[in-house]
Amino acid sequence: MKTVTVMYMKGSDFTHLFISIDGKKFNEDKTDFIADLPIRSWFRPSDDDSFEWVGFVEEIEKATNTGIDNLSFEFKGDKNDEAIFMEELSKSGVQHDSGAAKVSFQGDSEEERGNRREQILEQAYDDLDKKNYTAAFRGFQKVSGKSMEAKFEMAQLYLFGKGVEENDAQAVELFLECEKDGFLEASSRLAQCHYYGWGLEGDDKEAYEYALKGCDAPEAYGYEAHYIAGRCLLYGQGVERNLDKAIKHLKICVDAEYDGYKEFGFAYEKKGDYTSAFKVYEAGSRVDPDCYYYLARCYEEGKGVPQDDYKAFENMKKVPDTDVGGQAALAWYYLKGTGTQQDIEKAAEICRSLSGEYPEEPDLLGAVAMTYMVKYEFEKAAEYFKRAIEVGAEECKTELGYCYLKSGKYKMAEAVLNSALNDLPDSGELYDYLGDCYYKNDSPLKDNIKAVRYYEKSVSLGNVDSMYSLAGYYSDNNDFDKAAEYYEMAAQNGHLGAKALMGAAEYDDGSIFKAVKLLEEPAQKGYTYAQYYLGKCYLKDEYSGHDYNQGIYWLSCAAEGGSGQACFYLSYIYGKEEFRDDEKSYEYDVKGYELGDEDCTYWLAYRHLYVEKYIDETKGIELLRGLIRNGVARAKYTLAEFYYGRYRLSVRKIGFFDSEDESAIEAAARIIPYVNFVGIPVVQGKKILRQKSDEKRFTAEDFANIREMVTLYKQLLNNPGDLESSKIKIVKSRLKSIKDKYRR
Repeated sequence: MKTVTVMYMKGSDFTHLFISIDGKKFNEDKTDFIADLPIRSWFRPSDDDSFEWVGFVEEIEKATNTGIDNLSFEFKGDKNDEAIFMEELSKSGVQHDSGAAKVSFQGDSEEERGNRREQILEQAYDDLDKKNYTAAFRGFQKVSGKSMEAKFEMAQLYLFGKGVEENDAQAVELFLECEKDGFLEASSRLAQCHYYGWGLEGDDKEAYEYALKGCDAPEAYGYEAHYIAGRCLLYGQGVERNLDKAIKHLKICVDAEYDGYKEFGFAYEKKGDYTSAFKVYEAGSRVDPDCYYYLARCYEEGKGVPQDDYKAFENMKKVPDTDVGGQAALAWYYLKGTGTQQDIEKAAEICRSLSGEYPEEPDLLGAVAMTYMVKYEFEKAAEYFKRAIEVGAEECKTELGYCYLKSGKYKMAEAVLNSALNDLPDSGELYDYLGDCYYKNDSPLKDNIKAVRYYEKSVSLGNVDSMYSLAGYYSDNNDFDKAAEYYEMAAQNGHLGAKALMGAAEYDDGSIFKAVKLLEEPAQKGYTYAQYYLGKCYLKDEYSGHDYNQGIYWLSCAAEGGSGQACFYLSYIYGKEEFRDDEKSYEYDVKGYELGDEDCTYWLAYRHLYVEKYIDETKGIELLRGLIRNGVARAKYTLAEFYYGRYRLSVRKIGFFDSEDESAIEAAARIIPYVNFVGIPVVQGKKILRQKSDEKRFTAEDFANIREMVTLYKQLLNNPGDLESSKIKIVKSRLKSIKDKYRR
């Protein structure tokens, strides 16, 4: 029983109010607030929004954390004021003998007091149902001294900050009081407090022990206790892992459709019973949308159900927006094209929508990093992988090392990858990346012996990329038998690049059927090199599966994927009579030129010089000069011949003017102001007629073109490159025809 003492004195020009509870001063600010108010106003809530006052009795109950039946009141002051004070107390349920200065809560009998408590409790629950949390808290507080049920509800309101300021520590204290008296619901709540760290430091061992006690609590409290006990047993938190016991606890939750589907399914997964796990996730998805994530994973990995990327993607799309891990996984699906078309922008959009709310979520940071990595923005990707590692995603070290590797930061890559080996000593991928650190020609760590050692270690761990790398190493060092051995090993283990290379080799050897078998998978996975050769296979007349439509389809895929060779092949096909389509042929030459293909560039130049529909001599000459700078012999020949066709009679007439001096060129132009550009004799009967000629002023540019022509002929004569012998004869003839110097 707590004693509340009220000392109230007032004079003509002053008021003084002092309130104490068991000798301790009550809140002075609130005392000052009500001192000038009439006594009856003390017992009413304040209308002043700037200062909270819920009523005298309620304020005292809040301060003492108890109910009115645990309070006694003593008033010291004017008798008239005392009478008013006691009258207001009576309205609050306090009764007293007439004239008694000291009063307490007294009913006529214990039964009446019990009935009153029941009424207050019933009203408090009604307020709780109506979400009138402040009124509910006051009601529970009034009877909490005699009602463990009311004390428990007070604790819950403290825990969740409803109707009263959130106070986890106060909630835990009240739960402990209830638990000591055997209130099982409190055992369940204490299990939560320990497990989730509400109001005290997390302690899994205590959580498990309280959960075992709370399992017999009614309904949701009991199910929550089973849930926590099941999780502790599943993950070995505070107790030794025991999957069978975990399954028993979690089954009770699931059967009641309470919670625990994810954990229940995962427990079966840990036992290796993937079929049961899949069934649990499937059933759980109707109750808990978070289960869609686990269903997607089952389909992706083929656990408990046939592997199906499409169904994996469809289930992952159903994961709630609030499940940041699931949304991050969905972003990864779009990044990798798992069950859907690869969509990097969609992945980035998901990441952007979540990054503001979850700036330090490891899975999300990893997904953001990948959106940059697949776009080859390795330095930006590295920034996010570093942040993910800093918040606990140690598994991102491998990707960070790869980004450093691709950015040419070999020493940083080496350090990160070696660090990752501490946690993943059997990762073939890590050894492969380390091999690259030592094998790349621009690496300051260049060391082929180390590189081969790491690649061989990686191969021993089954890494196909290292098989491919070793094949390249031996090929570069002219050990073609060893190279072929590793290419074959990589292809047999599913390396698509190796399959594509071997398929191309089989094509070159004339083994078209074998080539097709090797090329199909990499072509379907988007390898343009494989698509190009597969297209050529289908166009081979001697191939039993010969199919022009298939051939053109795969060549088109390769062209879209950036293969200039495929563009040239398609240009050639559409130039043939049976497939004649000049526009398509021209378009593929243009596309191939844009991709840097030499053949397409050459024939595009040829069109601009000689095909009437596409004539653009300036452009044609520009394209040929570009090829000439790269040492292409046929471009030299074609441009020289183009000039010869234009100037052949002129050079016969004037010879070749060697001088580089502009004044000399101008002098030559004055001497021969007009040049006959046609001048071809025409025979009519026995009479030789001269065709009328168009005369054109001979300019300095013409001299420069003639000089370029002769220079090209001389270069071809001294270094013909791959020019065939018939054209070399023409080059010799051209030079002979223009070797005489001009004479006045």
